[in-house]
This record gives sequence, structure tokens and C-alpha cells, in this order.
Amino acid sequence: MKRLYHSSTVKVSDAGNIRIKHKELFLSDKMKKSTEQVVTDARWKVTRTVALLNLSPLQDTVKANFSKYFKSGATPTANELNDVKSILELIMNGINVDVSIKVRKVNSSLLEPDEKDIKDHVEGYVTTRGGSKGDVHVVPSYIKSNSWQATRVFIHEASHKYADTLDYDEQGYIFADGSDFREPGIVADQCRKNADSYAYFCMAVG
Repeated sequence: MKRLYHSSTVKVSDAGNIRIKHKELFLSDKMKKSTEQVVTDARWKVTRTVALLNLSPLQDTVKANFSKYFKSGATPTANELNDVKSILELIMNGINVDVSIKVRKVNSSLLEPDEKDIKDHVEGYVTTRGGSKGDVHVVPSYIKSNSWQATRVFIHEASHKYADTLDYDEQGYIFADGSDFREPGIVADQCRKNADSYAYFCMAVG
């Protein structure tokens, strides 16, 4: 028999409600509060990032991080800026209405056969069935003890769900400290569709 998710809803006065789904019979008040904070922080960071991109001229820290995570020149072109803003606005609009977040470890049945060995390294995911994307999943270990990374993972996965961003394997993934891409090779056009670029950019400037 398939185990159903339990859920609780957090009412938010200035944004959409947050529905927290979990497999455990009970989710502690501390985990509920931590999960709510992750979504709230993600909303704030993405919304603030969009606002900062609308300033003219751009702040130096925004330009520096744009160049770092989207492989632009020292100052992004109008087209580069518009591409990134359009993706961020999709993410912002998606997470600022009623949103669901699933708190659970990765379901290995959802991984491809050649991905089984990375099961313990998966931080979050969004399932896709029949062409539609499901809820954002974030591993409970991050929510419990690493809220910065939990927020970053939520933004990463939300970008997949709401803006159809992509992953480019090790070339597209960024080191945990945000210092650089794990492997060289990703180019600017790919960065503007790369989920980790958006997640780390928002964490850096938002």
C-alpha cells in the first residue's frame, strides 16, 4: 500500500500560504518553523534580486555576481539582463503564491539506473510526470541544520518547476561555497538556463 503524504499549511499574511508535506506521521514544530523560514527566505531573496536588477545603474556587487554566475562581461548587455530577469520573474511569481514543499530524502526509485550511486548527494528535486512538474523537494538534513543551503536548493528546484531551467551536469553545478563552477566548459547562453546560476546569484545578491 502506498504511503500518503501528511501535510500542514502555514498561513502567510503577505504572500501565498506554504503547504509542508512529509512522510513522517508527525513533523516537529521546529522542522515546520525551519521549513517555513526556508520558503520565506527564498521569496525574499528572489524578489529582492529582481528589484536590484531593475535599478539603473546596477550596483557593483550585482554586476560582479552576474558576471560570475552568468558568464557575462563586466556589465551585462540589455539582452542578458532581460533573459535573466524574465526567468527570475517566473520563479518569483511561482513561489509567492500558494506553494507546496516536500521535506524528505531522495526517492531512489525516481533516479535513473546510472544515478543510484549519487543518491546520498542529491539535495532536492522536482518530479515530472505526464509533462507536468510536481512539488519542490528539499532534503530534511539541510532544513534541519543548513538553512542557507536549504534556501539555495529551494530556489534551484523552483527554477526547474516554474521556469524550466536545466542542469548541465558538473559544468553547471557550483561549489557549495559559491566560488566557481565545479568543472569548466559552461558558456553564457547555457548559464542563462542553468538552475544553479539562478540559485547562487539570488543567494549572493538577494
